[in-house]
Amino acid sequence: MIHKHLLFIILLLFLSCAKTEIRQSPSFDRLSNLMSETFNSLAKASETISSKNLIKNLSHLNRMNYGGSHYYPLEREAITEIINSLSSSDFSECILMNAEGKIIYTMKDDEILGKSYVSFGSSPLPSLFEKTIAGEQSIYDFSIFPSSSTDPAVFFAVPVKDQEKIIGVLIGAVPSEKIKSSVSNLAMITDKDNNIRYHMNSSLFMKNSSEGEEKSFHSKTFEFKEIYWKIYLR
Repeated sequence: MIHKHLLFIILLLFLSCAKTEIRQSPSFDRLSNLMSETFNSLAKASETISSKNLIKNLSHLNRMNYGGSHYYPLEREAITEIINSLSSSDFSECILMNAEGKIIYTMKDDEILGKSYVSFGSSPLPSLFEKTIAGEQSIYDFSIFPSSSTDPAVFFAVPVKDQEKIIGVLIGAVPSEKIKSSVSNLAMITDKDNNIRYHMNSSLFMKNSSEGEEKSFHSKTFEFKEIYWKIYLR
């Protein structure tokens, strides 16, 4: 009889541990949803930009010294309003390029306006533009861009189409704090090469993670399009 009681208690303990394991296994549904919703928001904004003929207008204003002091600010305000009204994401920056790769709109940074993506070789722009102008949505891992930015962001890009013709590329930067808010107890994110893409200590950005630090957190991999992350939780 004692043996039966003992076996029953051991079985209960085993089941309790198994349930705890399942409950503690991290889920990244909110993170996946954030990324999907960001692409959807940008795609809707790109449709409105196309329907209002804004790429043609902005390219024309750009050739006229960025539209002078009157016209460009009005178009800029209109696009920013479109993006904000259609998006659930708080973008740290948005960039619109025409089919030639010239930047014809920025939400915040004026320094890069009117320049070609090729001027920013080490930035996310070349990769995002070249993939997206070919017709696919693309994503770029945590990066700090433009130079006026201080915090890393993940960059999302969608093509702007006039019917079937691709006439531009719209890019939105989602700041690290927005990514953090979609993952409970986030401590660190590393990429395939073990570079730190996010850390509670921001000074460690793009430094190689140490084995000792990795062992102090629970980790799980996350993949979305071109993104491969190892996410460490406290």
